[in-house]
Amino acid sequence: MPESEDTFSLKKIENALQAVARGDILPLSGCIQSVPIESSEGTYGTVECHFLKVDKSGRPKLPELIDIILDRIIDFTMPRKKLEAAQKQLIEERSAAGFQRLSREAKSLFTTLSKTGEGGELLLFVLAEYYLKYPQVVPKMSLKTDSNMHVHGADGTFLSVRNESLSIFWGESKVYGDFSSAISDCIESLSEILKYSQETKRDIELIRDNIDFNDPELVAAILEYFNTESEKYDYLESCGLCLVAFDYEKYKDGTLDNEKLMHAVKSNIPSWIKSVTHRIEKHGLENYHIHIFLIPIESAENFRALFLKELGVKDVA
Repeated sequence: MPESEDTFSLKKIENALQAVARGDILPLSGCIQSVPIESSEGTYGTVECHFLKVDKSGRPKLPELIDIILDRIIDFTMPRKKLEAAQKQLIEERSAAGFQRLSREAKSLFTTLSKTGEGGELLLFVLAEYYLKYPQVVPKMSLKTDSNMHVHGADGTFLSVRNESLSIFWGESKVYGDFSSAISDCIESLSEILKYSQETKRDIELIRDNIDFNDPELVAAILEYFNTESEKYDYLESCGLCLVAFDYEKYKDGTLDNEKLMHAVKSNIPSWIKSVTHRIEKHGLENYHIHIFLIPIESAENFRALFLKELGVKDVA
């Protein structure tokens, strides 16, 4: 795309987005293990598989995973300006009171529903920001008016630069007991967003009104790509970012270790990818770039229950 010298170039936007994305560490590396996928096994876009690790006794590291993602609920839910205000108070007053307030506010935004999907949304956020370096555009949780209502539209919105375009990654997460149901519902939901539904239009309005970057020049440059009357709108690419976590029966094996898990998961990957490909083709999404995280876990039900428990929810609805 041609750029004049006075524009905020795509390369400059890319560098700024990389700088905004949180963390130079991989916080989940002690809890999940990446499984190499041969390029010949690939589908439209990118598929990654990470399984939940077990400890030396064969215990799945679900509690550790929940702790790590909950440590980042302020990052997930709060606008950066609130974080900066708390950081300023810490420096000027040597007091962490601002962060304590944000922690209470963040926890109050989560639903108490037993079938909550917000733990999956938080895990998707951590993978997007820490692993892919795709910063969240709008912390939609902060816009909730009722804690027991899930946010409408995409489960997350993240930005990157690829193929000489500004890429908006619409996030969808599903944590289900059954893999087939999870991938089916995930791709169906994503399809509605990618095909510019009313929910997508509302999410774009949220981005225009609440974009969560503090550099005014960066904000202005990004918003130009969301302006349907601008030539730069031609260079806005809609992509999908999915998290599909599901029950994996191998965790019932009492003699399990991570090497056995790796071997078992690798043997299942071709059939999982075949299912992903089928769902993408069914919804006509072959021309979209979709990045999918497949996460076999011990139990989706345990994931939700432990998430709510560690969040401090006593009365589950």
